[in-house]
Amino acid sequence: MPNTLTPGQVRVGHIVDTDADDGHPWQAAALTFDERRGAELLVPFVRGEAQFAKTDQWFRTTTPPEKMLFGDGNGVVTFVGMRWLGDSGGSLGTGRLGADVVVFAQPRKLKDEYRVRTLRSTIDGLDGFTGFRPVRYVFPTGDEPAVIKLDTSETVTWRSNGFTYALRAGAQQSGVEGRHFEAISAPYIATSCSRGRTPQEHLRAHWAIRDLLLFAHGRTLAWRSHRIVDDQFPLYTVDGTAHAPRPVETHFVGTVSQHALPEPSSTSLAFPELNLKAIGKRGLKRWTDLYADDTFRRAVQPVAEVINGAASFLEPQLMMLAAALDYFGYYRYGGGSRGMRFSIEKCLDDAELDWPEIGSRRGIASAIACMNNDLKHPDRQTRPDSDALASVTALARIIARAQIFDILGVNRSHLTAFLRSSDGRRPAEMFKSCRLAIGDDGTLIRTP
Repeated sequence: MPNTLTPGQVRVGHIVDTDADDGHPWQAAALTFDERRGAELLVPFVRGEAQFAKTDQWFRTTTPPEKMLFGDGNGVVTFVGMRWLGDSGGSLGTGRLGADVVVFAQPRKLKDEYRVRTLRSTIDGLDGFTGFRPVRYVFPTGDEPAVIKLDTSETVTWRSNGFTYALRAGAQQSGVEGRHFEAISAPYIATSCSRGRTPQEHLRAHWAIRDLLLFAHGRTLAWRSHRIVDDQFPLYTVDGTAHAPRPVETHFVGTVSQHALPEPSSTSLAFPELNLKAIGKRGLKRWTDLYADDTFRRAVQPVAEVINGAASFLEPQLMMLAAALDYFGYYRYGGGSRGMRFSIEKCLDDAELDWPEIGSRRGIASAIACMNNDLKHPDRQTRPDSDALASVTALARIIARAQIFDILGVNRSHLTAFLRSSDGRRPAEMFKSCRLAIGDDGTLIRTP
């Protein structure tokens, strides 16, 4: 069995909280998977018994050790940033422990914190965005056998904020000799730092690429895997000899719940209008550099979370998008206090966005700002109709996604293609079907 953990799996073994023998017996535990928090340890103990004194203290004081190892016949699992999750009470207790980071490998030394060299992540939408082609089929013209060629050499790398970023081609393959063979593209994000960074710092760096993919696709995306590559987690052979490290599965408490979500179809994320070819290496570096700026990140993150389904109701979606456009305008102005309407109009002007069938730039900016204020302030008696709210929210969403085209220096033709896509046409179609237009002062007008 591989050293991993999947939903529904239970592994029974022992835990050790120190790399030195302190005289206490090893503690039995079960490793289980919680669909929201990921890997958890179920720890049985008896209150008042000397052999469980240490374990009893963990749950009595709700302060487990910072780090811990779990081991069974499948391998060793490293827990870092342990957290108390509760216990059953009574003299025969069962406690639950979780961790911020779980690494499915044995470390050279048990530490409170690890600074690792490389983290690799896979995420929905990366394949269509990169357009890498690591799998190629060569079909014969005569009696020769068909050939499948795997070439994972395609890579784009750049330096930003102390990390070396890379988008790399990858491939997953499976088959049974003489029966069938399958190979699929599986690109990944990698960040590396020669001096090492914590796994959480690496993941925060990956978040910039995740948000870029959300802007590009306009669809919900899920993290699929994370893997650490570092000499602190080497490959051990049966005789205990440590060898060069391999990528080892890693779970983060904030993303592990996404790993088992249903995967999108291969075609739904295949052709984003904003992709690696359009942005290029220079645009990727500019994006990760900008993402380190608080103002720019505060403009990006609300849009990314709306796209990723953070709010199921339209009211918070509209308010998050309006706030994001306010920040985008603040960034474009280079600072300075202005009203929300002026910031949104700046976004429309600089990106050269027009919907004459809906309204003027000033009118659209005023409508979004006014609707945001109507929803935000309880003393306002005006509340938008549901169709008006849906239409303005859809328009604000496209305006927000369109902001990054000119900021990243993408050719205007890609923005034009985006606005002509099914996503880009949707706001105008909604306004038309609802018989709505926007006046220059931001008022919503019912058309004949």
